[in-house]
Amino acid sequence: MWVCVALAYLSEWVFRGRLESSTAGLAAVVFTLNVLLHISNHLFVWWDIDSAGLREHRFWNTRDVAWDEVRHVQGLNAVPSSNFVEVYVYRPAPMSESYRILANPSDRQGFIAALRRLAPQAEFEV
Repeated sequence: MWVCVALAYLSEWVFRGRLESSTAGLAAVVFTLNVLLHISNHLFVWWDIDSAGLREHRFWNTRDVAWDEVRHVQGLNAVPSSNFVEVYVYRPAPMSESYRILANPSDRQGFIAALRRLAPQAEFEV
């Protein structure tokens, strides 16, 4: 949806010239760059696995997950034949939170084997 709105702004500004105010044109460009940044943030993701935990990188953002926080690992239910792996994380109090990491590793079996070895307390459905 956001991509469609950005494209509508840009096409109106570039091809028809109806956004005559420079503020509207600047808003269209900034909005489009914001959309591209969000799309890129989902495309350029990689993971590091070491003895300390799982580290998810998204451009310049990094999320560290200790091995004892990994609770459940399963394949992606929506698309059973896909290469995706869902890793469910629970962080206890005082900063409690739970979330899911959706991983698409190039070596799925190696990734799962490393998770089994380093997070033995987790439940596995893969």
